Amino acid sequence: MLKNIAILTWGPWYEREIALKSSKLFEKYININFKTFIFPEELDLFLHQRSEFDWVIPVFHWEWWEDGKIFAMLDILWMKYPFSSCEVHSFCLNKFLSNNLLSWMWIHTWKQFLIDEGEQMKYSPKQILENNSKRIADIWYPFIMKPTHWGSSFYTYKIHDEGEFLEKSLECFWTIADSFLIQEFILWEEYSVSIVWWKALPHIMKVQKEKSEIFNYANKYEEDIERFPELEQWLRNNLSSQAEKIFSTLWCRTVSRVDFIVRDSVPYFLEINTIPGMTEVSILPKAWKLSWKSLDEFVEFIVSEIK
Repeated sequence: MLKNIAILTWGPWYEREIALKSSKLFEKYININFKTFIFPEELDLFLHQRSEFDWVIPVFHWEWWEDGKIFAMLDILWMKYPFSSCEVHSFCLNKFLSNNLLSWMWIHTWKQFLIDEGEQMKYSPKQILENNSKRIADIWYPFIMKPTHWGSSFYTYKIHDEGEFLEKSLECFWTIADSFLIQEFILWEEYSVSIVWWKALPHIMKVQKEKSEIFNYANKYEEDIERFPELEQWLRNNLSSQAEKIFSTLWCRTVSRVDFIVRDSVPYFLEINTIPGMTEVSILPKAWKLSWKSLDEFVEFIVSEIK
């Protein structure tokens, strides 16, 4: 019989606030004994007390959660948790690899290429621009530049010309140790489909492009705007079926959020978030509530998925 559950969350750097807010959702609605540990400062405490807990709910964003490290650690400790495996988290967070794989699975994806960490360390932004001139010409301006392994749209930019590429490169390359993805930009409508255990929730979020040409951090967490319109049935069915196919193809489990841009009635895969934001204003909990289900039920479902 379940006695205690450990909620693990992440303290430092860019996505601290969202990780802590997401953990508060579980603290508020969970109906069993729990204790929250904030990493990294309470990592040793958790390891010392781990025998006191039957199950674990990791509530992380960016490193440790979305890249699979925390799940690998829990596997080594033989501790049970919800969500996908460490391998799935790691693969899906890599936008370059996941886009390439899905393109071979008859999913529409973007033109793209990678600027890896080795290039950043070896060359200046101007040299990188010159070395990749042919590939940039194939995509052409404007294009999207974003980290390959990050979430919440930090350091995601629409690049209009060479000068802006050099400016943002200087800002990004020496700030974070990550590879960067250059992707074709399409100005069209963006949609987010929430998946709960193989099935798409009926309420699909639509990004209002007249407010922002890219879906950034402020759109996700700082603007409390309802964007769940009634969609034409053909579009809803198309987005839902594509999201469910991607979820199953990538061996995801429990929940995910799949983002698309629709052009000429065709959904183009943007990315998948295997652990989407879990704050009360995040997309997946909102879509869940619009399906006439309570957040108590949502947390109960997550707990029931611990394996």
